[in-house]
Amino acid sequence: MPQEYVSLFSESAHIERHFSGSLTAGSKFYSDAQEIVTKRAEQELKNAFGVALQQSKEVGRVVLTLKYDRPIGTDALVDLAGQSEDKLHRLVRDSGTSYEAIFTAVEMNQQEIPKTSIVTIIAGPYGQTGKWGIYTIYPGREAPPFPSEKQSAEVREANIAYWKTHGFYATREEIQAHPTAPPETPLAVSGAKLPLHQNKPV
Repeated sequence: MPQEYVSLFSESAHIERHFSGSLTAGSKFYSDAQEIVTKRAEQELKNAFGVALQQSKEVGRVVLTLKYDRPIGTDALVDLAGQSEDKLHRLVRDSGTSYEAIFTAVEMNQQEIPKTSIVTIIAGPYGQTGKWGIYTIYPGREAPPFPSEKQSAEVREANIAYWKTHGFYATREEIQAHPTAPPETPLAVSGAKLPLHQNKPV
């Protein structure tokens, strides 16, 4: 059972990809909301962990949803049904890392990406280390993780099915920052083995 809470602020890589200015495709926090959201998220996670320990309960994976009274960022998650083919780009996220994944981007101007007042936080145990903390935090609706060969066959197939029909709105600049995946590449891959080419500015 996890006994040590790992601060959200010590796991900056999970947060900064969703900050304004990041070129990683996905939902982004507005710059004026980043500090407010992360401070509240840290407190909510500490509370969830502390309550579970006090009650001697197993502290497993948790999903928290925070709501605000104004937009705090963009929700880039998009259903691919009905999207124009000339706006679709098959790309690689986190290329060359253990988190490498294939996804579909739908090209969109920044100002047209939907706004959201919802924050999703996902946290849980860090394997068998006895530590517990954030997996990810982002503005917008909850979505399943990208498929991976590390997942069970059942979970992987469910995630493949979801990401075949969903993707992210992304700006031209974000699209150009990601390598392009060959059309035949399967969605579930294990990092750094893909025959990729880097997008070039047009």
